[in-house]
Amino acid sequence: MTFSPAKTYKNFKDLSYYQKYEEYNLFPFNFKNLKDTNLILITTEEGEFVITTKDKLNSILKKSFCFEDDPSLFLELLNKQFIYLTHDKEALNRKIIKYRTKKQFLYTGPVLHVFVVTTRCQHKCHYCQITPQNQNAFEYDMTEQIAKKSVQMMMQAPSQNITVEFQGGETLLAFDVVKTIVSYTLFLNETYKKEIEFVLATSLVDINQEQLEFIKENHILISTSLDGPEILHNKNRPINSQNTYKKFLEGYLLAREYVGNTISPLLTLSRDSLFHIEDIITEYQKFNQNSISLRALSPYGFAVKTMGKIGYSAKEYIDFYLKALDYIINMNLRGVYFREEYATLLLRRILTPYATGYVDLQSPSGAGMNALVYYYNGDIYPADEARMLAEMGDETFKLGHVNENTYKDIYNSPVLQTLIQDSCAESLAGCSDCSYLPYCGCDPLFNYVTQFDHYGHRPTSDFCYKQTAIYEYLFKKIQDEKFLDIFWAWINYDTEIINENIS
Repeated sequence: MTFSPAKTYKNFKDLSYYQKYEEYNLFPFNFKNLKDTNLILITTEEGEFVITTKDKLNSILKKSFCFEDDPSLFLELLNKQFIYLTHDKEALNRKIIKYRTKKQFLYTGPVLHVFVVTTRCQHKCHYCQITPQNQNAFEYDMTEQIAKKSVQMMMQAPSQNITVEFQGGETLLAFDVVKTIVSYTLFLNETYKKEIEFVLATSLVDINQEQLEFIKENHILISTSLDGPEILHNKNRPINSQNTYKKFLEGYLLAREYVGNTISPLLTLSRDSLFHIEDIITEYQKFNQNSISLRALSPYGFAVKTMGKIGYSAKEYIDFYLKALDYIINMNLRGVYFREEYATLLLRRILTPYATGYVDLQSPSGAGMNALVYYYNGDIYPADEARMLAEMGDETFKLGHVNENTYKDIYNSPVLQTLIQDSCAESLAGCSDCSYLPYCGCDPLFNYVTQFDHYGHRPTSDFCYKQTAIYEYLFKKIQDEKFLDIFWAWINYDTEIINENIS
């Protein structure tokens, strides 16, 4: 679907109508100063926003603002439902429709189903969130019985669209399990008639032609890891004394012969990465990529032990991230289409009326509500982070087991009920009155790990610090037409807009 920015506000009635009936009431909205400006950002719960001045906001709040003061702003406030004319009896119904659209994800049930087919791996990545097991430790593979029980539970999900994602360890080491799950899912789907997408997360190391034939035949998407140029990739993702980058490249080139340029590499930023953004982007372009996700380290699992060696503070990450965004935006201004995926996701939440499927930015949290994880031993978790906590010996977020619980049990479990209760941002202190509320969410698992309770404390939360800094950056940029055009090009995956702007 293609979206276009609403740069003008069409009047369906003569202007005299608004001049005659300009008495209005306020709908609820939040507001805040944009740092280092004299501008105020105001937002509704549905995600509409207006940027105005303090004087005009005061006038709006006092209900003394009128059409003649600023016709364009008055109509914008009316159309975006910050205000409504006192005689308009349908205003609330229109607002309800907007809110329902924004919260549509609540109706679907879990869309993402993650199968951890093994925890065996040949890598010893410094930022790995699991404890990788020896390649010959087959007891850490998912059995056929567990695999089929997990698929049976997955197919009970009400969502018509399902993404099946295979994770490890290294999924290629348990490829027979992958094949079992794909085949059994397709068999059951002859009855369920769902739209199913398969995604295989793999390092691509030692991938072979037989595996690629199966991947191609079943239209399985490949997600892999690329941490930048050779020296950086080898440092972050070692395999004993081998050249990891060279082995990745061999696997990538072989896979591309079968699936073309549809392989999606994913970056994880270590401390060393923060000094090499230009080299990393150049490397991604070398692999025919026109986007990158500048993903920070996560405080889960095995990675906690190495955080002192490869980690960085929230401030260091944000300083890097915003400089990197400037660099990427300037690439686009020069006519080179390239987008940052996380910023694009946030912009889609800001500039369109639709929710995204990103679990960490949903309210209530998408953990469990929109995603389930089936661990190799049959345990069920609401998110990947929860099974990583289990790797550390903490099963607080375990929802059940495929041999012991039904789908109904999982969704009536006290664990999931607590997650939902503690992740409704609209009712959380520090979130409920935040202008970024409609675009953000609450991650109770992150709160639990970093602040020792589900609820969390926003003023000292790294999650809140990062999100606030990025939103503020984007809202400042949005005011400039040339940046807004770039952002729409990112949302629409439209390279032509960039080229038109340059020409």
